[in-house]
Amino acid sequence: MRPMLLPLLAATLIGSPVWAERLFSPAPVRAVTLYPDGATVTRSLRIDGAPGVHELVVTDLPPGIDAASLRVAATGARIGTVALQRDRALPGEDMESDAVKAAREELQRLEAALRDRDARVAAIRARAQAAEDTVAFLRALGQSDNATSGDVNALADNVAARLTAARREMIAAETEAKAAEVGREQDVEAVDRARAALAALQSPDNPPAALVISLQTQGPAEISITSQTAEASWAPAYDLRLSRAARAITLDRGLMVAQSTGEDWTDAALTLSTARPSGQVAASGVDPWFPRIEEQVVYDAAAAPAAPVAMAERSRAMVEVAPVVLGGGVGNAELSAIGTTVVYRYPTPVTIRTGADAVRLGMDSQTIRVEVMAEAVPLHDDSAYLRAEGTNTLPDVILPGSATLFADGAMVGQTQLPLIAAGDRLELGFGRIDGMRVERRVPEQTEGERGLIRSLNQRVEVATLRVENLTAEAWPLRVVDRVPVSTQDDLVVDWSAQPAPTETDPDGERGVLVWRTEIAPKSVHEITLTTRMRWPEGKVLFD
Repeated sequence: MRPMLLPLLAATLIGSPVWAERLFSPAPVRAVTLYPDGATVTRSLRIDGAPGVHELVVTDLPPGIDAASLRVAATGARIGTVALQRDRALPGEDMESDAVKAAREELQRLEAALRDRDARVAAIRARAQAAEDTVAFLRALGQSDNATSGDVNALADNVAARLTAARREMIAAETEAKAAEVGREQDVEAVDRARAALAALQSPDNPPAALVISLQTQGPAEISITSQTAEASWAPAYDLRLSRAARAITLDRGLMVAQSTGEDWTDAALTLSTARPSGQVAASGVDPWFPRIEEQVVYDAAAAPAAPVAMAERSRAMVEVAPVVLGGGVGNAELSAIGTTVVYRYPTPVTIRTGADAVRLGMDSQTIRVEVMAEAVPLHDDSAYLRAEGTNTLPDVILPGSATLFADGAMVGQTQLPLIAAGDRLELGFGRIDGMRVERRVPEQTEGERGLIRSLNQRVEVATLRVENLTAEAWPLRVVDRVPVSTQDDLVVDWSAQPAPTETDPDGERGVLVWRTEIAPKSVHEITLTTRMRWPEGKVLFD
C-alpha cells in the first residue's frame, strides 16, 4: 500500500533533504474530546534530536486511524510532508517494535526453562536406568557358574546388598523424575501461548499504522497529532432519588463512556461535548410544493373487475402531468442540533480500555425542589402513580439520558429523561401506588340508530372517573382524562364535567382535561364526564 500524503500543517515545505537522523517514537494519547457519536483524539510527543532535518516515525498508531482527519502541529519545529503508512515497513529499517522484542525474549526464556526441565528429568531417568542395569547385572552374576565357587555366603550377601541398593536407587530416581515432570504440561502451554503471541505481533490481523513526518528542528520540539474517530461515544446517566418528606429530588449525574478504537486511553485528559460533528450542521432546505386536486373516485362494487384498469389509466395520467420535484422532501429535526454546545471537563485523567464495557464516571449531585402527588389516568391505568413536579433550578441544562428512579430509598424503575433546559418544567413518575385504585366506568353509552341514515346522528357517553384511596394518608391528587376534539364544522362536540376540570388543554394538548384536588385516607373521589358528538346525514363517524 502506498503512503497516503496528508495536508501540510504548519506551513513551510522541506524539499529533498539529506536526512540527518531518523527518529522513532510512540505518541501516546494525552487528551480526548468525546462527543455523543465520536471523539477527537490528541497525541503528543517530545523530540530532543540535534538541530537539523529529521524524519520522525510515529509508531503504534491504531490500524483504523482516519487519514483524512489527521492534523499535525509542532512547537519548535517546521513540519514538511506527512504520510500515513499501513501494512509495510520503512525502507532499510527494522521495524521490530519493543513489544515484538519483549515477546521473543519471553518465548526464548520459556523455551530455555522447558529445555532445562527436560534435561533434569533425563538425568534423573538416566540414574534410574543405571540402577535397573545394575539389578540385571547382579541377577546374571548370581546365576553364573562362578557363583558356586569360593565363599558362597559372602557372595550372596554382597549381591543381595547391591540388589537392594540398586532397587532403592531405581525407585528413588523414578519418583524424583515424576516429581520433576509435574508442571511440564503447563510449561508447554506457556511456550505455545508465547509462540502464538509473537506470531500475532509479527503478522497481526490488523497491523498498527505509522506516521512518517519530515521536519526541521532548531532544538527540542513538541509534536501534537489529532485525529477523529467514530468508534467512541458518551451519554449522560442519572440516579434520581425522590424524598417525599423533603419534597425534593436528588439528581446524581454521571457519564457513560465507551470506545473501541483499537488502543487503550491511559491517563488521558477527558472533555465531553454535546456537539455532534458527524451530524447535521446547517438548516434543512425547503423544496417547492405543488399540490393538485382531482375528481373524487367513487368505488362501485359492481364495477370491481374494471377498477384495476381504471386505476392504471389514472396512474398513467398522473405520471404524464406530474411536475418535477426538486429535493427530497421534509428533513429530520434533531434536538441535539438546537441550542448551544455544553462542554464538561473531567477533573482527573482517566483510563478507558478499548472494547471494554462502558465506564461510568461520576460527575456531581444536585437537589431540586418538587411537589409530590398521586396521578390517576383512568382511561388507561387501574392504579395511581407517584408524580413529582418542579422546575429545573440548576444553572445548566439537564441533558437527555437514561435515569434510574428511587422513591424514599427504594428503586422503582428506569426512564429516559428528555432535555430539560434551565428554568423548564420537570415532571417525573416514580412508580405505582398500590393502595390507590383507579377506574373509568361508562354506565350509559348510546348512538343514533345505525348512525348512518337518520337526519341527525349522535353519540352520548357518560363516564365516571373513580379514584379510591386505600392508604392511611391523604394525597394531593391529579386526575387526567380527555374529551373528543372536532376538526370539522359538521362534527359538533359538547362536553360537561362535574366537578369542572382545573386545567384544559395543558401544554397545548387539545381535549386533555386535568383535575387537581386532595383525596382523604380511606375515601373515594369521583368525577362525572359527559360527552356528546353530533353529525349530519350521510356522514360516518370514525374515532
